[in-house]
Amino acid sequence: MNSNRYSMCKFFLPSLLSLFVLLVCQNTVYAKPVKVAVVPFKINAQNDLSFLKDGIFDMLSSNLSKEGEVSVTNKKDVEDAIGTDNTPLTEEKARAIGLKLGVDYVLFGTLTVFGNSASIDAKIVDTKEATPPLALLNQTQKTDEVIPNINLFSKEINKSLFSGNLSIEKTPAQIQSAQPGQISTVQKFGEGISKTQNVYEKDAFVPTGKGRSRKFIQNLNLKKTVTGLAIGDVNGDGQTDTVIVTPKSVYVYRFAGKQLLEKKEIASLRRKNIIGVDVADINKNGIDEIFITSLNSSNDGASSLVLEYNGEKYTKITDKNRWYYRVVAHPNRGKVLFGQPQRGPEPFLDVIYEMNWKNSKYESGKKIEIPEKISLMGFAAGDVMNEGTEIYIAFNRNDNICMVDSNSGDLIWKGREQYGGSTLSFVSDGGIYDDTEGFMFFPMRTFIMDLDSDGKNEVITVNNNEVAGRVLKRFRKFRDAQIIALYWDGTGMSIGWETHRTSGFFRDFAIGDFNNDNKDELVAALIIKESTLMGRSPKSAIIAYDISQN
Repeated sequence: MNSNRYSMCKFFLPSLLSLFVLLVCQNTVYAKPVKVAVVPFKINAQNDLSFLKDGIFDMLSSNLSKEGEVSVTNKKDVEDAIGTDNTPLTEEKARAIGLKLGVDYVLFGTLTVFGNSASIDAKIVDTKEATPPLALLNQTQKTDEVIPNINLFSKEINKSLFSGNLSIEKTPAQIQSAQPGQISTVQKFGEGISKTQNVYEKDAFVPTGKGRSRKFIQNLNLKKTVTGLAIGDVNGDGQTDTVIVTPKSVYVYRFAGKQLLEKKEIASLRRKNIIGVDVADINKNGIDEIFITSLNSSNDGASSLVLEYNGEKYTKITDKNRWYYRVVAHPNRGKVLFGQPQRGPEPFLDVIYEMNWKNSKYESGKKIEIPEKISLMGFAAGDVMNEGTEIYIAFNRNDNICMVDSNSGDLIWKGREQYGGSTLSFVSDGGIYDDTEGFMFFPMRTFIMDLDSDGKNEVITVNNNEVAGRVLKRFRKFRDAQIIALYWDGTGMSIGWETHRTSGFFRDFAIGDFNNDNKDELVAALIIKESTLMGRSPKSAIIAYDISQN
């Protein structure tokens, strides 16, 4: 019993207290202390776990209280304010209780225990603002972990809350205490916000001049270095799968029951360095093929392959191809496969090809000449200017966006800003010793689509913010990252909306029905830690932004 008691505190309290970080850090700059009311949690369990109700209340009250900064209302006053009303506590009731007590925020929730698993659903209501509550759903399959010293744990929570070392820009990827296999769902406060305001506790999406609520779900314990992801039905069962690749392996995942479940490692490729993945049914047999763009073991040439499920296992359709692959969601033609050959000592060329399934293999078709050396890994096609004209978008070697007229082949525009940013690299002969020649980074993926449903297409890409800019030729370190949407303003590309800044950097992203709810999500692979030669363990997160309008 004591083991379960401590383990539940260990699991739930960091998650609950991390919610208050968003509130406390902002309000400590004011003279008046923040007033918080903690409503005893409702416990749903077969066994008598009433001790947890008092334990959660006492721990939260103790750790949140800070003289002169945060004041927690005592339990008796909260119970008096609730009275004899035993009906489920809603946001409206919580706000009414908070107003009655004269507090700024009310925290309430439910703890559900089923077997060895448990989940907690907590909400924080702002009593003075009619904004959506800040909500957290956490689940775990282990409740038998023991905390060696609960007091030490409490001190660490206090340190995080009040030491001043906690940046206001820290994100859920940093502060949520997720367990292995856990999915957390967070609904942000707020409706509208400008770019100059702090966006952490606001919407995940921040469209300029258009505030709308967004939520995201994330798996924080993918102990792999993700190099790419794609979404599609890769086994023909009518359900959406998420294909995730690491430098040497290919995995198939599926989101089910609020968890991202690993179905199978379908390939282990020791002599390759995978840099990207796409899925599409190009051979029109009803099952999406998996296009693996890979370098050889020396990182100085393409060595790609294509996998497909044959009803029993994933087999290679083709292998050791000196081609880079990218599937583009074309606005009129559906998913189109493009290819770029490996020619000479670099992957940036002025030509790409449409690829067709012909004679039981992928053959190059229409040749597209680009008046600028680009990499196919950052290529997209669509009506960027919203004038009914197809435009090609691609990154050049300097991470500048280039716009090319698909009919004339003319370069319409090339930006000065540098977006994207990846640590995946190509090394030609001698480049490993030379900082300026033979070493180059691959660009990030782009999409062209109307993601915010305003009737106009945007260019969706990533902005990984580098510590030293693009000064260093062979080394990159990122401080934070955003997913951004660029729109054509008549003279150039401007930012239309952006996600909040996230610590780490984005490696890849996809758009599709990630969780099989018949609605598309924007799914991104966030690199929190990369593995190193010194044995540092990698850590990645899969974040799925809700982009639905309802």
